Amino acid sequence: MRPLTELSARAILLMLVAAVCLLPVVATAQPGAAEGERMRAALEAARKGNWADAAAQARRIGLAEAVDIVEWQRLRDGVADWRAYADFVARRPDWPGLALLRRRGEAAIPAEADPAQVVAFFGGNQPATGTGVVRLASAYAALGRRGDAEAEAVRAWRTLAMAEGDEARLLERWGKVLASHHEARLDAMLWQGEAASAGRAEGRVSEGWRKLAAARIALRAQADGVDARIAAVPAALASDPGLAYERFLWRIRKGRDADAEALLRERSTSAAALGRPEAWAGQRRRLARAVMREGDAARAYEVASRHFLVSGSDFADLEWLSGYLALGPLKRPDLAVQHFTRFRAAVETPISLGRAGYWLGRAEEARGDRAAAQAGYAFGARYQTSFYGQLAAERGGLPPDPALAGKTPPPGEWRRAAFARAPLATAGLLLHHAGEARLARLFFEALADALSPADLALLGEMLTETGAWHSAVMLGKRAAQTGAEIVRPYYPVTPLAKLDLAAPSDLVLAIARRESEFDPSVVSGA
Repeated sequence: MRPLTELSARAILLMLVAAVCLLPVVATAQPGAAEGERMRAALEAARKGNWADAAAQARRIGLAEAVDIVEWQRLRDGVADWRAYADFVARRPDWPGLALLRRRGEAAIPAEADPAQVVAFFGGNQPATGTGVVRLASAYAALGRRGDAEAEAVRAWRTLAMAEGDEARLLERWGKVLASHHEARLDAMLWQGEAASAGRAEGRVSEGWRKLAAARIALRAQADGVDARIAAVPAALASDPGLAYERFLWRIRKGRDADAEALLRERSTSAAALGRPEAWAGQRRRLARAVMREGDAARAYEVASRHFLVSGSDFADLEWLSGYLALGPLKRPDLAVQHFTRFRAAVETPISLGRAGYWLGRAEEARGDRAAAQAGYAFGARYQTSFYGQLAAERGGLPPDPALAGKTPPPGEWRRAAFARAPLATAGLLLHHAGEARLARLFFEALADALSPADLALLGEMLTETGAWHSAVMLGKRAAQTGAEIVRPYYPVTPLAKLDLAAPSDLVLAIARRESEFDPSVVSGA
């Protein structure tokens, strides 16, 4: 017989590996109650600040995720070297709460840090803290990237609230570059309500801007003598949008809604006249609804529709309200169609899309276009997990969506899914069994973000089978927002149903789901 050569042995090994890869996927063991108890002890040590003990206890669990949960908590508490943040984010890029970790990491970067490592730490992301800005701009400069350094300093100066020390360091290094941006910084800090930053910025601007800032700050603080401060503002700055906004808020807080509405209508001539249209939007919606309830539909429509927004949830809400007013009391279906069309383009969730289709159908029906109305109802009926989606189906004579019945995967099928072996799943289960329902939910939600509808259903089964009721409900709600129907976790039947209670079990489950979402840490405020 021909002896095995090195080459033939390698070939046999490769064939064996290939054969193993073709075997059915075998369910792997998941962390359970025993691992959860050890995780609970590790987290208790972490909460006491005993990080070495916490890490040692986590290592005894035998799962890398347990060790990293402790490290994740340590980083969130801000007690680590800045490079530990960079290492963790690189190792666990899909874990929840990375924005907080990055802020903590920025604050920990020392002045003597290696410039190339600092730039790599940010990875193209903008700093979220003053310390981060100082460190990144300095790193750019040290690497000869002066243009990038100046651009970052200016960006932060015009937009970002920061500590006094960080402001001083930026001014010391980039004072000449920032000199022409002091008014923009003061204005931004006033809009953001950052009184301390605004107060420091006052000393860097002209006398006129100082008087403007004094009036805006006094109005925001509801201080005495606001009329005198407003009168002291120079004529060239008297129409400042920020000043108008503070006067508007002052009237709202004093219960002078009629005067506030008058000022809002006066300023609602352009985006520039409003300054920041999004800042006015919440009160605009409230005032429009109040006027609508008073019975003045034309005035309510004027308040709602002249918002000068271009996107976002406030844009969508105000477009819908404008369409509703146009269709109903104003009897302007053509105008309503325009608003509902913009509303539909601005929303993404099944609840809002069902609403858009229904009201588009109503508006088209009102203007006599039956075909367009039916198209609107058909569109809305695609989202029958929502109230308006069901109304659209009813109005359009369309059948119920068969998907509403839901599909439940076979018991235990989730154990064979690839996601069940993912670090996020393991970490979530560890935290669940440790009694950390809210922390576990963060990990399960991060896991859900990357899953297909079929895997979402399997994840729902995992959560219900392991008793993670709070996470199950939240997953069901999250899935419904994307149009996925996973009924069992959306309305889980928990052990409460087996208790001998004075009220029917379905009522008890409904109340528990509504009031606490099965989060055992929730305490009634009654």
